[in-house]
Order: sequence, then C-alpha cells, then structure tokens
Amino acid sequence: MVIWNYKLAELSLRANRGIELVLGRSLVWRAGRWLYLGARRELLNDPCYNGEYRLQAWVVGALDGASNRPTFLDVGANVGEWTASLLETLEENGAISGSRIHAFEPAPAHCARLRQRFDAEIAASTVFVVPAAVGVEEGETWLLTISTC
Repeated sequence: MVIWNYKLAELSLRANRGIELVLGRSLVWRAGRWLYLGARRELLNDPCYNGEYRLQAWVVGALDGASNRPTFLDVGANVGEWTASLLETLEENGAISGSRIHAFEPAPAHCARLRQRFDAEIAASTVFVVPAAVGVEEGETWLLTISTC
C-alpha cells in the first residue's frame, strides 16, 4: 500500500511539472485554486455575501454626526460596483457631503468607464478616479488586458 501511494504521488508530480512547462506555473496555480474553491463552493467573491457591503454600512453608520468625513479607497475599482454601493450607503445615511472616494484602477478601458459612470460625483469632488495600480513599492510594470469583444 505504501509503495502504491509513493508511485501515485511521483506520477502526479511528473504530470504537474509537464503541465507547468506548457502552461506556466502561475496559470497552473490559478487553475488549481479555481478548482479547489469550486469544489468547496467558495468560488463567488460577491460583496453581498462576503461581508464587504455590511462593512461599508457599519463604517458609514459609525460616522453618525461626525463633522469630519473620511476618505475611502477602492483599490482595483474595476467598473465601480463597490464605489457605487458605498455612494448609495453614504447618501442613505446623509454622510455624502464631504466624503471622498479614490477609485484606483490601472486598466485604461475601466478608468474610462469609471469616469463616465461617476461623472456627476467626479464633478462634485466626491469620487476621484486614479489611473494607477496600488502596490507595496513604487514603480512600473506591465498590465495584461484581455478584450472580451
């Protein structure tokens, strides 16, 4: 039994190395993670379910009567769903005045969509679209974008 498990593990490692040579380690890792999360039924990263929107409501509720309004950061804003939700929560709680949201998005097409979507909020100096990525170090890197059109 022990010998069989060893040979199966060795075969699995060889197959994995072959796949890595063809697809690259990063893609193999992402595919493995996707399969693992899918098997656990944890694939969705929906802010409605992962607690992000509840956290927004809690933070905005904690502002009750505060004279200083905070600045929020939407890092990896994509097309602005998180920012739109936060704006709605701020408006519902009467906390929109003086609050600021900086939406960081490195993809030029998404930045254009953000600017179009939040045109009124940008004019009111509530939303600021920052065409950049956020990282630990300052510098430049490549951004691979894939067109779905």
